[in-house]
Parts: sequence; C-alpha cells; structure tokens
Amino acid sequence: MKKLTTSIFALLLLTLPAVIQAQHGHHSGGESDFKAEFTELIESYLVLKDHLIESNSDEAFKTTYELSSLLEEIGKHRLEGNDHMAWMEVYDSIESQLEAISNSSDLDELRTHFRSLSEELAEAAQRFGVEGVVYVQSCPMALDNDGGSWLSREERIQNPYLPDTMLGCGEVIERIES
Repeated sequence: MKKLTTSIFALLLLTLPAVIQAQHGHHSGGESDFKAEFTELIESYLVLKDHLIESNSDEAFKTTYELSSLLEEIGKHRLEGNDHMAWMEVYDSIESQLEAISNSSDLDELRTHFRSLSEELAEAAQRFGVEGVVYVQSCPMALDNDGGSWLSREERIQNPYLPDTMLGCGEVIERIES
C-alpha cells in the first residue's frame, strides 16, 4: 500500500507543473506558438498604423481594442526563464500604451501614444522574433520634430505621423527577420 501511495504521489508531482501551467493561461505550444501569436499582434498593429496613415480615428480606436484582445489572448505569463520576465515587462508596457491610446481625445494624442507603442513592439520583435520581415522606420520630424518610429512590412515609407504633409518622410533604420 505504501508503494502505491508513493507512486500516486510521484505521479501527482510530475503532473502538477502542467496543471499549474494550464491554470495560469499558458499555452502548451511553447515559443513557436508564441511567435505566431506575437506576429498576429504585430499584424493588428500594422492595421492601426494604416488607419493613422488614413487619419481614420474611428477605425484606429476599433483596432486598438482588437490589439488589446490579442494581447490578452497571448497572456502575460507566457514564456519561461529570462524571456518570461522580459515578456511580463513588455506586456505591461504594451497594455499601458493601448490603454493610453484608447483614452486619447484626438489623432494627435493617439499618434503620441502610438510612438511609445511602436518602440515597445520594435524592441519585442527584436527580442522574441516575428514571422517574416518587419522594418523599423523613423521620421525625425514627426511629433513636432521629436521624431517617431513605426513598424512596416514594406520598405516603402508611409509616415503615420505626418500623412497629410510628409507621407514619404522617413527612412528604414532596421530590418527585423527571424
């Protein structure tokens, strides 16, 4: 009987990490699933960028809610080890920027928060990888000459900060591919 109890206890100890992982919203697919889900988040961000190029605030706000939902689906406690700690910080920052965008009163304010979101996503794409190629682009004259960067799938510049006056202003400053 003691041997059976010990065996059951050992089995429970072996399965406990999987149970805890499931309860905390982790996905069993690991880093490759994370990369695919993070890429989906980037794709939604790119839709937001396109709405800013069109100066379409209604659609930009709708896309912000979609981004928030995608971020929540990925989850905060998704990775392990050093990547886990790094992702938790990035997650909090992205969540904060999306909330600030949602609370923006106009396109100018939205674009200011979009700059911070873009910087966070660029750093995250460098660290965690993204499917395909993403270009980090920048315009020094964006946001009253404070400058601003953004991500794009194309090398061609389409400035989301100054679409009406300087759509082609900017340059590719980095290519992210993993």
